[in-house]
Amino acid sequence: MCVVTITGNTRDLNVIEFVKLLRSVTGEGLASAKSRIYALFEGTSFEISFSDPIKASSFAEAATMLGAIVQISPLGTQV
Repeated sequence: MCVVTITGNTRDLNVIEFVKLLRSVTGEGLASAKSRIYALFEGTSFEISFSDPIKASSFAEAATMLGAIVQISPLGTQV
């Protein structure tokens, strides 16, 4: 199992596209996804667990391209 931790965001975070990405991976509702992202602006990180390391890596790459600061565990390497 891999855990992707969203630890923050860059100044140019594409909020709308990141909400879409987050919802497609987690299946959560719009309000919940937006709440997680706005918590990033206040310094709160969150984790998403993946059973497939390839899916975790794909999500991490897409999130990074949208402006998220991402860390994958157990590898502990920052993307």
